[in-house]
Amino acid sequence: MKRRICTIIALLALGMCALAEERGAWDFDANYCELDGYNGAGGDVIVPREMDGSTVDVIQTNTFSGMDNITSLTLPDTLLQLKDSAICWCDGLTAIVLPESLIAIGERNLYACPKLSEVTIPAGVRFIGEESFSSNGALRRIVFEGVCPVIGNGSFADLPEDAVIYVPDDQFESYRAALTAAGSTAAIQPSGKSAEIVDNNGFDENDFDFDEATGTITAY
Repeated sequence: MKRRICTIIALLALGMCALAEERGAWDFDANYCELDGYNGAGGDVIVPREMDGSTVDVIQTNTFSGMDNITSLTLPDTLLQLKDSAICWCDGLTAIVLPESLIAIGERNLYACPKLSEVTIPAGVRFIGEESFSSNGALRRIVFEGVCPVIGNGSFADLPEDAVIYVPDDQFESYRAALTAAGSTAAIQPSGKSAEIVDNNGFDENDFDFDEATGTITAY
């Protein structure tokens, strides 16, 4: 019986240590619902949807910058915004999951991640900042699910020659115009699906300039 109790205590202690390490891996500002830093072990990283009683709504600049020990990154379904350079220069990153909740992707996100091979951009995304998803030597498959967002200059540039960007059939011309204007030379193909429409197209009208005549976002 004593041995059994000691084993249970040891397991509980290990669990408490693991929990403490998990909590200690994050620098989170609960007042602003912002994730400001990560100092965990890397590998397959899953960002919690809630910390200290607040949801993770924003990932701040440089939170995951230059972290070569991260191989995959899953972002929470509460996330609304990636600030400029929140995720970049991650040499070991091979996969990322962007949530349906995401609205705005700041400049130079998913920039210079040489092992990232594919990415799906959810329907709610309405803004992609300059130079995002660029300088990725293995990024050959990009899938857009929603209506065409604002796409900043230099985004989706410096990709492999055989890279393909798949876009909703009913938004093909809008995407072609936006991606060409941004300087992307990747091939653009219809995905075989229509654009997914999310509530209010996934954006707050107060944050964007919207052209009702063309049904597109013109500025953020």
